[in-house]
Amino acid sequence: MHKELIQQKENQKLLQINRLMPFEGVENFRDMGGYLTEDDRRVKFGYLYRSSALYYSTPQDQQLLKDLGIQLVFDYRDQAEALKEPDPIIHNVINERVPANKIEEIGRDDLFSEAYRANLKRDCLIDFYHSLTLNNRSYRRLVEIALDDKITRFVHHCAAGKDRTGIGAAILYLALGVSRETIMADYLLSTDFLPNYIERNLQQVREVYSPEEIACYRDAFIVKQEYLATFFQVVDQEYRGNDLLYLEKEYGLNEFSREKLKKQYLES
Repeated sequence: MHKELIQQKENQKLLQINRLMPFEGVENFRDMGGYLTEDDRRVKFGYLYRSSALYYSTPQDQQLLKDLGIQLVFDYRDQAEALKEPDPIIHNVINERVPANKIEEIGRDDLFSEAYRANLKRDCLIDFYHSLTLNNRSYRRLVEIALDDKITRFVHHCAAGKDRTGIGAAILYLALGVSRETIMADYLLSTDFLPNYIERNLQQVREVYSPEEIACYRDAFIVKQEYLATFFQVVDQEYRGNDLLYLEKEYGLNEFSREKLKKQYLES
């Protein structure tokens, strides 16, 4: 117990590190490194990254992406999202997209319909997180990429880098031995790192929606503890709280492949 408290305190300090990379147009692009694992090892800096969509990247941002040595950009978005705000094509960087959500998201034109507005509710993302947690081919592909000997540095992202990317990050962190408490604390950083994204989406509806509708709509563009808690609750219900069993049954991450990930992404 004393050891766990020390690790928690150390990881709380690490949360204060400005892990945001200095991108101009891309928000919430951050290094996943630095956190202590439950066996007293540390996630390497400079290998795993998470981000929002790269559509708003400037030429300087794209150069930084290359300077970081990133070999692959993995996109969780569906086809409609990717067509609307496509990732840039960067020389010698692989772009791969496998949608994490099971159905296409509602498009912008639907935001003002009676049906859409009637279904606005607080905590609207809880059902979404529930749907992502099991039998998800996108996260299976994420794990395959992480295990690929030829891919050592990559970034995974969705639209904002908070929901679908948040679950992807949780899966990688669980496999590396990072505690649930640290995963949650890291997840909750996203709202502060997305001011332009939040404003851009609220601006679409501000003159049409009521204050109550705006408050509900805003919940879709921030992070809340209960959102990621839904992911953990599904794991607890389906796998009796056994994270390692979840990783093995859903993603084929047995003891051997977890050790391979640790060798690649943890400090010696």
